[in-house]
Amino acid sequence: MSLLEPRENLFSLEQELQVGQMIDIIPAVLGYSGLVGAVLIVCAWSFEAFESVERHRGLSDLKFAVMYIVAMSLLIVHSAAIEDTTFMFLNSAILTIIAFELLYTIYLHKTGRLKRRSLDAGRKRR
Repeated sequence: MSLLEPRENLFSLEQELQVGQMIDIIPAVLGYSGLVGAVLIVCAWSFEAFESVERHRGLSDLKFAVMYIVAMSLLIVHSAAIEDTTFMFLNSAILTIIAFELLYTIYLHKTGRLKRRSLDAGRKRR
Protein backbone atom coordinates (compact mmCIF):
# COMPACT_ATOMS: atom_id res chain seq x y z
CA MET A 1 0.00 0.00 0.00
CA SER A 2 1.48 3.32 -1.01
CA LEU A 3 0.98 6.59 0.80
CA LEU A 4 -1.18 7.92 -2.02
CA GLU A 5 -3.78 5.13 -1.91
CA PRO A 6 -6.83 5.68 0.29
CA ARG A 7 -6.73 3.74 3.52
CA GLU A 8 -9.55 1.67 4.90
CA ASN A 9 -11.24 2.68 8.13
CA LEU A 10 -8.84 1.89 10.98
CA PHE A 11 -11.61 1.29 13.53
CA SER A 12 -14.43 -1.15 13.23
CA LEU A 13 -17.94 -0.16 14.27
CA GLU A 14 -17.55 -2.15 17.51
CA GLN A 15 -14.36 -0.29 18.42
CA GLU A 16 -16.02 3.05 17.66
CA LEU A 17 -18.87 2.17 20.03
CA GLN A 18 -16.41 1.27 22.78
CA VAL A 19 -14.61 4.58 22.34
CA GLY A 20 -17.96 6.39 22.45
CA GLN A 21 -18.92 4.64 25.68
CA MET A 22 -15.56 5.54 27.23
CA ILE A 23 -16.07 9.18 26.28
CA ASP A 24 -19.52 9.10 27.92
CA ILE A 25 -17.94 7.88 31.17
CA ILE A 26 -15.37 10.70 31.38
CA PRO A 27 -17.78 13.44 32.61
CA ALA A 28 -19.10 11.14 35.33
CA VAL A 29 -15.59 10.32 36.54
CA LEU A 30 -14.63 13.99 36.49
CA GLY A 31 -17.78 14.86 38.44
CA TYR A 32 -16.96 12.31 41.13
CA SER A 33 -13.35 13.49 41.35
CA GLY A 34 -14.60 17.05 41.91
CA LEU A 35 -16.95 15.84 44.63
CA VAL A 36 -14.19 13.85 46.34
CA GLY A 37 -11.91 16.89 46.15
CA ALA A 38 -14.63 19.10 47.65
CA VAL A 39 -15.18 16.67 50.53
CA LEU A 40 -11.43 16.55 51.24
CA ILE A 41 -11.20 20.36 51.28
CA VAL A 42 -14.17 20.60 53.65
CA CYS A 43 -12.59 17.97 55.93
CA ALA A 44 -9.33 19.96 56.01
CA TRP A 45 -11.12 23.21 56.84
CA SER A 46 -13.20 21.45 59.52
CA PHE A 47 -10.08 19.99 61.09
CA GLU A 48 -8.49 23.47 61.22
CA ALA A 49 -11.64 24.95 62.79
CA PHE A 50 -11.79 22.28 65.49
CA GLU A 51 -8.08 22.77 66.22
CA SER A 52 -8.60 26.49 66.78
CA VAL A 53 -11.60 25.85 69.06
CA GLU A 54 -9.68 23.23 71.01
CA ARG A 55 -6.76 25.60 71.57
CA HIS A 56 -8.98 28.66 72.15
CA ARG A 57 -7.38 30.48 69.25
CA GLY A 58 -9.46 32.57 66.97
CA LEU A 59 -8.76 33.94 63.56
CA SER A 60 -5.70 36.13 63.41
CA ASP A 61 -7.18 38.80 61.11
CA LEU A 62 -10.89 39.56 61.29
CA LYS A 63 -10.78 41.81 58.21
CA PHE A 64 -9.48 38.89 56.18
CA ALA A 65 -12.28 36.66 57.48
CA VAL A 66 -14.98 39.20 56.57
CA MET A 67 -13.48 39.64 53.09
CA TYR A 68 -13.32 35.84 52.73
CA ILE A 69 -17.00 35.51 53.68
CA VAL A 70 -18.00 38.12 51.09
CA ALA A 71 -15.87 36.40 48.42
CA MET A 72 -17.33 32.97 49.24
CA SER A 73 -20.85 34.39 49.06
CA LEU A 74 -20.13 35.75 45.59
CA LEU A 75 -18.68 32.40 44.52
CA ILE A 76 -21.84 30.66 45.74
CA VAL A 77 -23.95 33.03 43.62
CA HIS A 78 -21.68 32.35 40.63
CA SER A 79 -21.79 28.57 41.07
CA ALA A 80 -25.58 28.74 41.32
CA ALA A 81 -25.68 30.79 38.11
CA ILE A 82 -23.62 28.20 36.23
CA GLU A 83 -25.49 25.37 38.00
CA ASP A 84 -22.37 23.72 39.41
CA THR A 85 -23.55 21.75 42.44
CA THR A 86 -20.06 20.62 43.47
CA PHE A 87 -18.81 24.17 43.88
CA MET A 88 -22.07 25.28 45.49
CA PHE A 89 -21.57 22.55 48.11
CA LEU A 90 -17.88 23.34 48.56
CA ASN A 91 -18.29 27.09 48.84
CA SER A 92 -21.33 26.78 51.14
CA ALA A 93 -19.51 24.40 53.47
CA ILE A 94 -16.39 26.58 53.64
CA LEU A 95 -18.54 29.68 54.15
CA THR A 96 -20.25 27.96 57.08
CA ILE A 97 -16.91 26.97 58.63
CA ILE A 98 -15.40 30.45 58.23
CA ALA A 99 -18.55 32.08 59.63
CA PHE A 100 -18.36 29.73 62.63
CA GLU A 101 -14.70 30.62 63.17
CA LEU A 102 -15.47 34.33 62.88
CA LEU A 103 -18.30 34.10 65.43
CA TYR A 104 -16.09 32.03 67.73
CA THR A 105 -13.29 34.61 67.48
CA ILE A 106 -15.73 37.42 68.32
CA TYR A 107 -16.95 35.37 71.30
CA LEU A 108 -13.35 34.87 72.49
CA HIS A 109 -12.66 38.60 72.15
CA LYS A 110 -15.75 39.52 74.19
CA THR A 111 -15.04 37.02 76.96
CA GLY A 112 -11.30 37.76 77.07
CA ARG A 113 -10.36 34.11 76.50
CA LEU A 114 -8.48 34.64 73.27
CA LYS A 115 -4.95 33.23 73.41
CA ARG A 116 -2.59 35.46 71.51
CA ARG A 117 -0.41 33.84 68.92
CA SER A 118 3.27 34.43 69.27
CA LEU A 119 5.02 36.22 66.42
CA ASP A 120 7.64 33.47 66.55
CA ALA A 121 5.06 30.71 66.21
CA GLY A 122 6.32 28.09 63.84
CA ARG A 123 9.89 29.40 63.83
CA LYS A 124 12.62 27.30 65.30
CA ARG A 125 14.89 28.95 67.80
CA ARG A 126 18.60 28.56 67.27
